[in-house]
Amino acid sequence: VDISQYRQTERELRTYTAELNERVKELRTLYEISRLTDDAEMTEQGYLERVVARLPPGWQYSDDACARIDLGQQTYVTDNYRVTDWQQRSPIFINGDAIGEVIVGYLTEHPAADEGPFLSEERSLITEIARIIGRFVALNLAIMEFQESEERFRAIFVQAAVGLAQVTPEGG
Repeated sequence: VDISQYRQTERELRTYTAELNERVKELRTLYEISRLTDDAEMTEQGYLERVVARLPPGWQYSDDACARIDLGQQTYVTDNYRVTDWQQRSPIFINGDAIGEVIVGYLTEHPAADEGPFLSEERSLITEIARIIGRFVALNLAIMEFQESEERFRAIFVQAAVGLAQVTPEGG
């Protein structure tokens, strides 16, 4: 009985299963980072500390991965972070201006893939994570500006020597 076709199918199935498991890891990482943005009480520092900790598990060689986020003058790193020859980077933008970057690296050499040792899907992942971080930071900046504006308006209103009234078209 020739079982070569069966063995070939079995090898292909293992390959596809491994690839599928990698996509699941990437999606899980993206989902976890996206969920962090839903926490209204989350500070920018707390958010970035949690994001950087969630980066290595999303990469193919997660046990050998480290991560860093640079944002303005602040840097957030995993405990094992160090600069290596095997790093993938993506800039963080707000309104078209680069304000920082996300870096994921491997501590040791791994086989060549699409971008050094990194998969093309990991390029998409790091780019999307940088975009999510940019949106989170931009939203926090907008909220802070709004709060400052509201405080200035309240101070002007309280200190005004004349009365102010708001009239609406409905007569209210």
